[in-house]
Amino acid sequence: MCLVSIEETHRQDFYDFLFGQSLATVQHDELSYYVADKIEAVLRTPNIIIEAMSVLPASLSQVIDQLTDDNFDTQELLYLIQQEPAIAAKVIELSNSAFYNRTGKEISDLKSAFMLLGSNGLMEGVNNSFVSKLTPHLKYTLNSMVIKFGTIA
Repeated sequence: MCLVSIEETHRQDFYDFLFGQSLATVQHDELSYYVADKIEAVLRTPNIIIEAMSVLPASLSQVIDQLTDDNFDTQELLYLIQQEPAIAAKVIELSNSAFYNRTGKEISDLKSAFMLLGSNGLMEGVNNSFVSKLTPHLKYTLNSMVIKFGTIA
């Protein structure tokens, strides 16, 4: 006879639930089946997901490398950011936000934006640009799904 601790029982229940072995995950309602079918349909055609995602600029890694280097070259960094309009726009937008620009004076160039934001703020702007490029456009994704799979609702 083997005694199992309560902690071990909870751990096993967690893994069973996580990997689909739990009684709770075996018994499904109609909504669960519907959602699972839609997810399977999307996963069978990954090109819909790939088409909805933006391509990241190649120089993005160079910008991040510059920002993470303690001895980065400011002119080189600003040059790299100027080459990517999406990143430059996010940086200028961030520098004009109420959080960073408390004076309300409009910032319209990258050098002024960098002076206001500093390297940490600039990193935030680059990360915001990066994340917004990774986020698929919902309207496009939903339209693609409707065209490929019929109605979503």
